[in-house]
Amino acid sequence: MMGDGKVLHGEIQQWTVHSKTKQDYVISIHMPESPPPPEGYGVLYVLDGDAYFQLIKEVIRLQAKRSAKTGVSEVIIVGIGYGAKDF
Repeated sequence: MMGDGKVLHGEIQQWTVHSKTKQDYVISIHMPESPPPPEGYGVLYVLDGDAYFQLIKEVIRLQAKRSAKTGVSEVIIVGIGYGAKDF
């Protein structure tokens, strides 16, 4: 079951999902700002989202600026975390 979503920093949406095993997971989603290409965006899932979501988001953002050179294009990034405050 999903809790209410909230928007962080303008481009990141975040929800807490409650599993049947009573574990809470934090789902963070970053959508690119540019219009999608004709074939749509790809999706990159980041496990251990508490520790790596922001890092991966910034790496993709920087590399996608020079997509022709780096081969990296914008993607939807989905972080799956467990609500850890300390890594």
